[in-house]
Amino acid sequence: ANPAAKKGGSLGYAGLDPTTGWDIHASTADNTIRATENTHIKLVRHDYTGNKGPWKAGNEEAVIGELAEKWENPDPLTYTFTIRKGINWPDLDPMKGRPITAQDVKYTFDHAMRSDSVVQEWVYNNIKSVTAVDDYTVQFKTNYPHWRWLGDLDSYNTGILPKGLYEWAPGGKIGPDSTRSGGPWILDDYKPSSVI
Repeated sequence: ANPAAKKGGSLGYAGLDPTTGWDIHASTADNTIRATENTHIKLVRHDYTGNKGPWKAGNEEAVIGELAEKWENPDPLTYTFTIRKGINWPDLDPMKGRPITAQDVKYTFDHAMRSDSVVQEWVYNNIKSVTAVDDYTVQFKTNYPHWRWLGDLDSYNTGILPKGLYEWAPGGKIGPDSTRSGGPWILDDYKPSSVI
């Protein structure tokens, strides 16, 4: 039996290669993925728990909500997500512990879909629009039906960012001192080619 999970503690990641950046919308490099995967919350993630799986070829749609409490697909081109209440940003500038909302989700996807963003296009090409219906409801309209789109949302560059992050970061550039996200871990220390 596993002991009960406890809050707090540290997770160290040793790597030989320096990260190529902390901005999930500015690099598709593997080192950025490894550096940010544990710090960023997403709408959904693949279900590796075995509750709907285990995940295997042919079961690519086995996803569970992370920030999303639930979602509906009322027609082939619409996905409406209900955001979990009670999930807050860390108590750091510029968010200061405020709740993560649908406006943050919209901000993230709108930024990722800009022409100057470097993202995995197969995730974003199908998005026609993102609307924050209210603080805890976000709606995506897609360009065409796509059976894997929900699973595609578990990409490292779909991590949710706080609204206004790029405007707050020095020069609009996200670095180790300005990376922010609502995942299970917070970046505390980064020594290039040594430890995260």
